[in-house]
Amino acid sequence: MVAELIREVGRAVNVTIDDIEILKGAYAPQSWADQEEVTQRARRAALEILEGRRSVPVQVMVPPQQPSPAIEGS
Repeated sequence: MVAELIREVGRAVNVTIDDIEILKGAYAPQSWADQEEVTQRARRAALEILEGRRSVPVQVMVPPQQPSPAIEGS
């Protein structure tokens, strides 16, 4: 059933997917590979930060000063 769905989706976007490729699990949408790459890059960057090999840029900002309220009776 999943193989039929994958085949029909492929057909809808004009991509021919071989049934054997689907059944052997060789077929995977490109977005899966793209997402895995993004996840791996994020993990590597986090590990570099945790190991002290990469820093996290920080920008110190001073909040704008609020005008002091007027003193009553002046």
